[in-house]
Amino acid sequence: MKNASYLSGLVLMVLAASITFEAKGDLDPVLEGRGWDEIPFDDKATNLFTAPAVSSRPGEAIDVLSDASVSVAFLTVDISIEETPFLEWEWLARNADPDTDTTLKGGDDRTLAVYIAFPWQRNKASFGERLQRPLVEALKGRDTPGRILTYVWGGGAAVGEGFENPYTGKYGRMIIRKAPGTPLNTWHPEAVNVRQDFIDAFGFEPVDPLYIAVGSDSDDTGVMLRSSVRGLAFSAS
Repeated sequence: MKNASYLSGLVLMVLAASITFEAKGDLDPVLEGRGWDEIPFDDKATNLFTAPAVSSRPGEAIDVLSDASVSVAFLTVDISIEETPFLEWEWLARNADPDTDTTLKGGDDRTLAVYIAFPWQRNKASFGERLQRPLVEALKGRDTPGRILTYVWGGGAAVGEGFENPYTGKYGRMIIRKAPGTPLNTWHPEAVNVRQDFIDAFGFEPVDPLYIAVGSDSDDTGVMLRSSVRGLAFSAS
């Protein structure tokens, strides 16, 4: 799973949890045919990702079953962040979501998360980051991303609030979009300005992203979460 190393490599920059690249998670063959792949984590049960039978919205759609498990499904994208800076989607939770603190390591389960991974930009990297980069590339490849934005349906902060990813530190930014207690079995639309969120988080202009990804996390609380994302697409406005 060479491509999986790109998205997960940022985690190694700050010595967070390791990734098992040899293992293959539970990814629907239909999703695989559309270009999706999966990142499973060491010693963790994987989520089940499936393609909906019917989606009434254009764009990517994916159903997620997380049962005391955690993993991420990701898709390579080829878009211009300058021309299409907005990302839109709808998401839905079918059963009670965990009220945990996603600002902390451990116990940070969440109903859903949408990730955008960006290439490393040497001219924007700190001195320490440039020192670490050769090791990261040796372990994970030259295309390992340098920054990740994560839009979260989960707890630990107010809706709209952003904070450092507890596993990646300043290299990752998490933004709460939906909180525990959001109505279930209802599609909730989202529209985010990815370019502006990147600038606000990291202080410089982004280059075009590498991947988008969808994940759910229930390994700490041990609950079963059923959720869906549809209409995942970049747009000009």
